[in-house]
Amino acid sequence: MPAEKDSKTNVIIIIIQINKVNVESQNIKLKNKLELMNEEITKLEDDYNKKYQRIKTNHKAFEKKQLKMDKLNKEYGELMKNKNGEDEGEFEVVIDKLQFKIRKLRKEIRNKEAEWLAKKQELAKKKSIYNNISEECGDKRSKKMILVHKKLRLNSNYKIKKYYTKLFKIFFNQNLDVILMIIEY
Repeated sequence: MPAEKDSKTNVIIIIIQINKVNVESQNIKLKNKLELMNEEITKLEDDYNKKYQRIKTNHKAFEKKQLKMDKLNKEYGELMKNKNGEDEGEFEVVIDKLQFKIRKLRKEIRNKEAEWLAKKQELAKKKSIYNNISEECGDKRSKKMILVHKKLRLNSNYKIKKYYTKLFKIFFNQNLDVILMIIEY
């Protein structure tokens, strides 16, 4: 009977040791994955910041072109207003030049707007990826904490069972003669 208890205790100790090794292995895997995710987040943040700066730069260029176009429209309006009684040939040349510049600027503005919109959409996609990775990273941190607590609990249980096993062996060895006398009596 004592041999059975001893073997059961040894089986429990072995199971606890196996659980401990599994938890440590999972912790290492989670730590490595967490490091990779943190690197990915850093890359995405850098990419996000670069694209954001490009969008700001393009937006400023767009505003400058818009101001230039407004100025040309104003000049054109003034030329048309002053045109009343004077030689129209000279004004027609200036008007044609201004209209050409206006068309060219409008085309540039449309191109910049399209480019700006595409970059804005790309930035939104990157932001979404960043948010997903951040959320997954938080989940992994939570899992890691659960596994760390489980490991601590298993280590504690293992130490307690080991301690009681030693106590039982000591008690059993010291009182073996008394137990045998009681059984024989």
